[in-house]
Amino acid sequence: MNNIHNKIARSSFYAATFSAPFFFFLPINFGISDIFFIISATFLVLSNRQLVFPDRLITISLLLILFGFSVSMINSQDIVEAMKFPLQFLFVIVIVFPVVFTLIDSWKEIYRHTLVLSGSLLIHVSYGIYFYFQVGITADRHRWTLFYSNPNTLATIVFFLTIITLLLAIYLYFEERKLFGMVLLSLSLGGVFLIIRTLSRRGMIAIFASLFLLYLIKLGFSNRFYPVAIRFAAAIPTIAIVGYLLYTVGFLPEGLLIRLEETLNYSDDGSTSARIVQHQVGLRSLSEFWLLGTGYNNFAVAANHAITPEEVAYMEGTSSPRVHNSWVIPFIEGGIFAGLGVLLLFGTLIVRTLRTWASGIGRRELLGFSYALTSSVYLLIIVFATLSNRRFYWLMIAIAFVGFRFIAKDDD
Repeated sequence: MNNIHNKIARSSFYAATFSAPFFFFLPINFGISDIFFIISATFLVLSNRQLVFPDRLITISLLLILFGFSVSMINSQDIVEAMKFPLQFLFVIVIVFPVVFTLIDSWKEIYRHTLVLSGSLLIHVSYGIYFYFQVGITADRHRWTLFYSNPNTLATIVFFLTIITLLLAIYLYFEERKLFGMVLLSLSLGGVFLIIRTLSRRGMIAIFASLFLLYLIKLGFSNRFYPVAIRFAAAIPTIAIVGYLLYTVGFLPEGLLIRLEETLNYSDDGSTSARIVQHQVGLRSLSEFWLLGTGYNNFAVAANHAITPEEVAYMEGTSSPRVHNSWVIPFIEGGIFAGLGVLLLFGTLIVRTLRTWASGIGRRELLGFSYALTSSVYLLIIVFATLSNRRFYWLMIAIAFVGFRFIAKDDD
């Protein structure tokens, strides 16, 4: 019976991983993926299998984030809104992380979940092809969203799936499964096209920075500084020349040029200048809310810290003002506890990624390194975004931490 329970737990976990990128939410803001996670956790408990939890450092950081956003409700104006993050983050701590750490117990499981995620990318790319022929590009600044409400969300999701699938394709090539690898490589190229069509600066920075890093470190196999520096020095002028030629012949999509011009001129619907204003008010508000914070998505309570006309106009004219910086917003909304928890968690993941690369990885570790790389790049680009409670992002971070454990065992 325990074996049956364990199989159901694993199967449900695969379903949760496959559906996690799609954000199909029920009226109670609960996703289909969440249901599969609960089923997996339930049968995992019934199987009497010993649960595995993250190490002490990760656990402390997760609990600090939860505690900070929980006590911050004291200062919130909208208590229901303030409750959303701690309740959903509790799900991440109690369900997502234990399920990931317990059921991903070998490199084979990481490989299987990577295959599942490549299936999710296939759905995205297939629908993107359908959308292209049915709708197409209706304007230079037409930003695709597909089945998401925001082009940045689509770009961020597809970024994860594209890089992970790309490294899976390379892994299969090394394993002499070249035909399947070529199929997945084509799928990855489709993912890059989708990201470009979102015109998401965040997404394009993430995908091209990841590809550039993979080139510099030779997929993670080159861990010596001098060769990496030589490749970097050679790549910069090459990229500049190629970029100039593409611009000169008119090959670059007009939408990319428009977005670049908007960014440089602070004219993209006010978002660039608004984010400067957000930080000014947010950092000033720490003098009052440094300990407990304003409460999740309750930044409006800090309106009295807006001084300049631009700051006042932003705080009064925006229905839900927030600081778009996931490294700063926990300090503002969750206080010192949540802020330190995020710094500890994010810093730990990035440091372990760098340490893993510096130690050198083999072919078997390539898939585990893909989660570490994408999660690290994601944590760096969300200096331009609010802290998300979407389970998919936390699932990727959890798998990255599991990968570190396996890589460490291989080194031993």
